Amino acid sequence: MNVARSIPCFRRICWNASTYMRFGSTRVPQRNLDTLLTSWTKHSIPACLLSQTYCFTNPYVSVGARSINVATVRKSKMQKYHKTSPNPGPIEPLPEIAALSDGTKISIDYLKETDLIHVYSMFKGAADAGDGYAHEEFSDIEVFKKMVSRDHYFSMVDVTNGVIIGVFSVHSTRLTRSSKAVFAAGNAVIDHRYRNKNCHFVMTLLHAKFSHFLGYQGLLFETFETNKAILRNAEKVDAKLIGYIPNSAYFPSHGWVNSIMMYSAFGNKSHPDDSKYALSMDQIEQMGLNKTLAPRGCLEPWTNTISSLPRRFTVKDGREFTARYVDKTEYFEVFNMIKDAADNGVGFGIDEFPTFEYFMDSMSRGHIFCITENTSNDIVGMFTCIPSKYSRTQMSQFAAGPSIMKHGYRGIGIYGNIRDMSEDLAKELGYQGILGDMLEINQPIIDSYERYGYKLVAKIPRSSFVKGKGWVAAVAFYKPFSSDGKHDTRPTSKL
Repeated sequence: MNVARSIPCFRRICWNASTYMRFGSTRVPQRNLDTLLTSWTKHSIPACLLSQTYCFTNPYVSVGARSINVATVRKSKMQKYHKTSPNPGPIEPLPEIAALSDGTKISIDYLKETDLIHVYSMFKGAADAGDGYAHEEFSDIEVFKKMVSRDHYFSMVDVTNGVIIGVFSVHSTRLTRSSKAVFAAGNAVIDHRYRNKNCHFVMTLLHAKFSHFLGYQGLLFETFETNKAILRNAEKVDAKLIGYIPNSAYFPSHGWVNSIMMYSAFGNKSHPDDSKYALSMDQIEQMGLNKTLAPRGCLEPWTNTISSLPRRFTVKDGREFTARYVDKTEYFEVFNMIKDAADNGVGFGIDEFPTFEYFMDSMSRGHIFCITENTSNDIVGMFTCIPSKYSRTQMSQFAAGPSIMKHGYRGIGIYGNIRDMSEDLAKELGYQGILGDMLEINQPIIDSYERYGYKLVAKIPRSSFVKGKGWVAAVAFYKPFSSDGKHDTRPTSKL
């Protein structure tokens, strides 16, 4: 059943580093950054108070115990179906005063409700100009309001003239599987008149400072491959290149552009030991814009319907199964399959889908399927087809989605059929490929995907907290569909 229009979804959370990591000639050694972060723990940040509908800051309201408690409770309700920061806040004291390289004094505070429209125009203007954002990223002010209500947004104001010179946010990265990510990301935009005054560098330090206050262990973000200066300057926050996102966003002027994923830990938090999936600067330098204008593809593939189900198949022990849509009365049953697997440390972390509501919100632009055993008609497995979370654009051209089989039905060939059907169904819906992930501890499945033409494009540290194993990395895998309508590679034999 297509639940694309049944539940509102405002999960688009996009980190952009295009105006965030250009530091001119300034460089902060890691030891100095550690010292700054240590000193920042002695301070605190003002409550982000709610207006009637959205969460905005009122800088003139007391930040006493009562108002802080109200802000925390209300914000937690707004974040019910979204990734939350390790510590919801509040951050105090604000406003904070800083200076740019030319001596310009700026005031940093939570974003005011009265500035919302102007700030939205700043982001939309950058997107329309292709300056660090794609056009589709800020096309709806109502979605932007939801983002502001959910996340911590800060403004940087020129004290002399009252002009907002920049805005940045702090929120949990979208690149991990956990609903309680330990890494931060954010959106950022800067008035072009202040870009040569070291404003990016000041914003970078503020973002790291506030992220640290909110309990994050580091930064995990992405930026377009075309932002060469940012990629070269990534070492200033000791960032490591951990992979890339193919066809992350679409520009009408030159087609699809890839994104590069980067990771930086605070303090003595170590980087991933295994750099097998990391990119070198040489590899990044070889990347470039598409030579020709690539087709945009289907704008909203999740709104299409599937006519090729139900589908029957036989596994190697002779048992017969059927793949079909999940009926709305069965949603809770398939959700409990994921929860049971997580409780046993199989395939999922303990907080990837913490509640049924969170699960349904995650599936709001997707299709949910189940596997039934023909002899009993019992549901023994589930899989889904939803837009990939890795794409910058809301109109992702790639499909992904969780899947799980009940204990006793694993290792008999069902997963191979799910993989093949997932490709067929994604293509039927209008997707151009698969871009998903799996936990690195599932090495046999990873090996299987590689044999079937999938490319591992990134390794994401501390992606999910698995029972009995702690924080586990995830590997992102990618497989485009070929232009002739057939899958790139698939063995001819089928169970």
